[in-house]
Amino acid sequence: MESPATLVASLTMSGVTLYISTQAEGARSVEGKLISLVFYAISAYYMFSSNIIDGFSLILSLISFTAGLATTYFSELYSRKGGYPTYLPATIGLFAYSTSLAYLAPNLIFLIIAWSIMEIVGFILVRVGEEHSTEGSLRATRGYIFASTSTFELTAFTLIVASLPVLAVSSTGILSQGFTHPNQVIVVDSPLLISILLAGFITKSALFPLHFWLPGAHSAAPSPASALLSGLTTPLGFYGLYRLSQVVSFKGYDTTISIALLAMGLISILYAGLQALSQRDGKMMLAYTTIMTNGFISTLFSLYIINPGDAFLKLLILLALVMQMSYKTTLFCDVGVVELSYGTRYVHGLRDLSERLRVSSVGALLSSLTLLGVPGTIGFLVKLASIYYITSTMLTRVDYTIATSLASAVAYIAFSMLVGLRYLAIYMPTIKRSHASVLEFKNPGTSIQFPVLLLGLLNILAPIFVTLPQTGFDWVSILALTTLPIPLLASLYFALHSRVVAVGS
Repeated sequence: MESPATLVASLTMSGVTLYISTQAEGARSVEGKLISLVFYAISAYYMFSSNIIDGFSLILSLISFTAGLATTYFSELYSRKGGYPTYLPATIGLFAYSTSLAYLAPNLIFLIIAWSIMEIVGFILVRVGEEHSTEGSLRATRGYIFASTSTFELTAFTLIVASLPVLAVSSTGILSQGFTHPNQVIVVDSPLLISILLAGFITKSALFPLHFWLPGAHSAAPSPASALLSGLTTPLGFYGLYRLSQVVSFKGYDTTISIALLAMGLISILYAGLQALSQRDGKMMLAYTTIMTNGFISTLFSLYIINPGDAFLKLLILLALVMQMSYKTTLFCDVGVVELSYGTRYVHGLRDLSERLRVSSVGALLSSLTLLGVPGTIGFLVKLASIYYITSTMLTRVDYTIATSLASAVAYIAFSMLVGLRYLAIYMPTIKRSHASVLEFKNPGTSIQFPVLLLGLLNILAPIFVTLPQTGFDWVSILALTTLPIPLLASLYFALHSRVVAVGS
């Protein structure tokens, strides 16, 4: 196994490379980020090959680091054009790196440290956005610190205290043992302690009724920060639950926890889906979509709690987390481009953006196609696989949990399609001049649109990256590869058709 000193040195070096790259401008910034990605990927793969981390951590950390790099590059241009403080890109770079380290953590100690740093930096980012924005909630910072941050710290403290009895009779600490080879577990049989242990992770995932802090915080933050908060950190709540289930035994309460996650998931889908469809603020609509998608992931996780040995279900949860990372980072950055172009986040009256924002529109279209579940996108793969898994389970047993899971999956598919169509509308061509937006369009330039395009490509490339290393599920990989051209051709046709209509109108 890799020595701790070498491990810390390699991770620190990649972190320093990322931090330095966020300070540079122009070509050097792009080169620095590519070097940082290569260095990080080598370090992460070496940890994986040395059995320090497993494939779950490897995939999520690499996807989050890649999305974080594209977002930090976007933030450099966004902060200059939007008049944000000069330290914003460096702060977003630190936030992205600490989030990636949380996914890369080999044990609970590393996870708690990286998560705590991420919470502090996230608070700063929400505060910056709150002070800068004229549309965001003035209660966003307080909601973030009291709900998201404080509940996690309470969970972490409780986990440390709960591990002390084991430490007293053993020389090996629960918190320091690796996730890849856990040999001890904490037995928790108190409903109160179980609730506290789960509270921090459920709050971070913003499941109903612990969702109240997210819409204000994520909409008030600068758009690149919102992209990371919604796309990378809310899935971290489920990642924390996944790791918690490896080192904690709930001693007979598994079914109760599963039912609670299932109920919160279904309510989150219905509530947040209706809220998302009623929003005019683009960032607020995406914030509620985050809660809706996390409700769907909670449904899958509720099944995993009572069946942790199911390899396909584990793959399905991994794909769902990557889906959240891919489409949510793209769309939040895209709303940032729209905000710079029109001076507002209210997108309900906008049209014809495929003609005006030719580069970023492709990334946004790919993400919208993910919400719609078009074949070739990760959204299609997740939705199809979830229905396949639930219905195949119903062939062996039918009870209220499976029936509710199916209802949740169907509800999510329906609401995500409606939200996808709602967002897709802003890229539709203006058929009549009288329907054109009265807002003045200011061209933000092409360079700020490229990160949105790169993030959008994750929606079709990530499923291949996730499924190819898997064994025993070759049909998933084949499906991802064979349907890949469909969203690309659809986006190209849509973009070209929009321009033809715009020229002919």
